[in-house]
Amino acid sequence: MTCDLGPFGSAQRLVLLAILLMLGLPASAGLPALRDALANDPDLLRAETAEGKAAMSELKALAEFGLADAHIMLAAEFSRRNTWQDLETAARHYEQAFHAGQSQALGDYARMLLKRPAMVETKASWFTSALTQYPWYASFASVRNTLDVYATYPAPFTEKQVNRLYDLYVRGCLEECQSDYYAGLIADRRGLLEEAERAYERAARQSLRGLSAYFEFLGRSEDLKARFETFVADLEMEADDLPSRIVAGIGQRLQTLNESFNALVVQWLDRAIAMGESEALISRIEYMLALPDAFTYDDTAALIEQVRQTHPVRADLLKASMMTTLAWNRLDPESARDLLEQLKTAGSDDAWIGMGDLYSMGGLDEVDQYAAIREYDTVAARGNGAAFQKIAQIYRQGRSICLDHAKAYVYAEFALQLGEPKAAVFIAELKPRLDEAALAKLDSLRLALRQRYPSKNFR
Repeated sequence: MTCDLGPFGSAQRLVLLAILLMLGLPASAGLPALRDALANDPDLLRAETAEGKAAMSELKALAEFGLADAHIMLAAEFSRRNTWQDLETAARHYEQAFHAGQSQALGDYARMLLKRPAMVETKASWFTSALTQYPWYASFASVRNTLDVYATYPAPFTEKQVNRLYDLYVRGCLEECQSDYYAGLIADRRGLLEEAERAYERAARQSLRGLSAYFEFLGRSEDLKARFETFVADLEMEADDLPSRIVAGIGQRLQTLNESFNALVVQWLDRAIAMGESEALISRIEYMLALPDAFTYDDTAALIEQVRQTHPVRADLLKASMMTTLAWNRLDPESARDLLEQLKTAGSDDAWIGMGDLYSMGGLDEVDQYAAIREYDTVAARGNGAAFQKIAQIYRQGRSICLDHAKAYVYAEFALQLGEPKAAVFIAELKPRLDEAALAKLDSLRLALRQRYPSKNFR
């Protein structure tokens, strides 16, 4: 859908033109130009470059001017980030877009929350109200957006309403259809698990959302790794025809399942990188850093420099990890610490996590898991899911600390609630290992963590 200034008159157009000129942007700039730029570079708005900063400034100006589609684009960008503050910003833009008449915002908003369960309850009343403000069946867009709300908030819907929505969706969809995803979701909710699995498996070939649903479904069984790798093997012949985001998603999920070297991980990530998926490049470097015996320092450094072209902060964080990797005999922990301290001062949450990693692996002196937890805890208190996951890993298998599988499990639950993708596999692997004593502690630990990390303090 394209969007211009719609009902705004010439005076308002002149105001917007003045805003753009004040920002140093060309008079021809606007949403169509931004859409084209983002189509060519999906990471433009988060790039730490002059072009990226100018594009973000322009988009914010258009949103402040009241353009609903600008709010949608900003929300989509902030929803890709993982800090609680960014997600709340995305939520605010989605709500403003919906109230400005952009129905797409409702479905996009619901999809964002589906991946961040910790936010679902806090936004429930807003969605309950929103569902009363438009006719569900009036158009294909309304049907699709309402189905997406059902995916996140099933309670307000009757079985008859869901059946009607699904039937209208199937009849009305002409391209990029998600029929198998919705079929799997509905069957899953009704306990028809064999039917759900078949539909989810088909959906996993069609969209990243379908892949995520299928992976989550398989994660309920004890043989997730074997079943997912069988699915991936069946996809090999059609890999080049899959959408790039699915290719990247497969590589990233294989990565979470393989703590030791597996050529499949590299194969799928490299395919995604060749298709232009920048997050796959980050994942590839992280895999190399985690398994240094299988890769070389020079190859890793070269890939980090590729990242630096558009994401210098991410590159510095990766470089700090590289400087503390024991296997390559290029240790420079003091320089890594100095670099991380600079990034912390600049406001990078990931730098706190990097510093925690430095303490956890004993880069500065002896292993100090308590110092690591203090670093992680600083950003966990802000609602950072990755920090909760790091603490969970220490309590599960950290050196020089009393292991506590119950604590590890509950911290990982918090990480999962905050959208940390690594937490699901971690929980699935740990759950069968919890003994009766650990299981008996879970509820009290959950209460203690909710009191220690109240969501009102997340930012």
